Amino acid sequence: MRIRHPKDYCLNCNYTLSKKNSYCPNCGQENTDYKYAIWYLIFESINNYLNLDSQLFRSIFPFLFRPGHLTVKFLEGRRKLYVNPIRLYLVTTIFFFFLFSQNIQLSKSDLNLNIVSEKEIDNAFNEFVLADSTKTLSNLLSDLNEEGIIQTAEVDSLVNVFSKDNKLKLLQLSFDTMSMSEVNFLGVDYKYNQQKLYYIWMRDQKMTADALLDSMHASEKNYFNKKLAEQWLKVGQTSSPQYLLNEIIENISVMFFLLIPFFAFLLKVFYLSKHKLYYNHLIFSVHLHTYLFFISSVFILIHYTYTDLSALIAYGLVTFMIYTLLMFRRVYKDSWIKTAFKTFFIFMFYSMIITLSSIIEVTASLLTF
Repeated sequence: MRIRHPKDYCLNCNYTLSKKNSYCPNCGQENTDYKYAIWYLIFESINNYLNLDSQLFRSIFPFLFRPGHLTVKFLEGRRKLYVNPIRLYLVTTIFFFFLFSQNIQLSKSDLNLNIVSEKEIDNAFNEFVLADSTKTLSNLLSDLNEEGIIQTAEVDSLVNVFSKDNKLKLLQLSFDTMSMSEVNFLGVDYKYNQQKLYYIWMRDQKMTADALLDSMHASEKNYFNKKLAEQWLKVGQTSSPQYLLNEIIENISVMFFLLIPFFAFLLKVFYLSKHKLYYNHLIFSVHLHTYLFFISSVFILIHYTYTDLSALIAYGLVTFMIYTLLMFRRVYKDSWIKTAFKTFFIFMFYSMIITLSSIIEVTASLLTF
């Protein structure tokens, strides 16, 4: 049986109640204080998150233009007036990740990574084989023809000489003369040519995980780097990059959902003097992450008509930081200096956690797709 925490007044409309009242006769809200029942918040969200009633539309304006207002009102007990925080988060993130996945869809020509396109080879050939020339292969052939060094009929034969297979062979010879990258990943040293890994080794249908690690001069072989090598070859030889990309995107959504409680923990640490329940910080964290995904969705939509991505990212970051400062100020009621100081350090720590979590998430996606 669920434990209730009845009050002698309604938290939503302040109507005087008896503790025997299970529901408020004035507005209908259940007479209990859920500050001590976090699982109710999750249950209510799962049960109702797609029920887009008047609560959602009533919440839009304060959510967008009054940072922290929904957090303050929800913690005051006005849960009937505004949409549930987790429900709002779920609706927003579903919309965001749909837009995000559509925005980075790979073209059909890129879906089979094991098939190196002619355009891809030509670009690499011009960059790495003809690197000492300012002209492309076609321009060089045209100049040779104009100068009478070759005849027009010979141009076609020369083009045939530079077939896809021959270009790949020349690319490999060119890669052999380049410097190698030296990387230490999880205690194992690697020394390899990045271009050769992408254009040659990953596409080789006969390449094995052991052979790939040997080619990369791995200082040791263990279960983890063998599994990683197998998955890299799986991407290059058999799989669709879009499938892997979708797996990563799906896992990112889970990652951020799991990071919300951690961000609330950071808030708890930085605001110990406020003597607030962890529950309060959790609601703040949910609302702030919801706005992050909302504003990201807006700028993804803008990107369809305004293509300057760096400018959009800059505008988005400025918008989010202004909103964040106003939200911190409204909810925690510190001075502007304290608010700016604490916000900076909270996000500095959180950025490091996001970076580490992203590395783990991408690696896990690669290992398990």
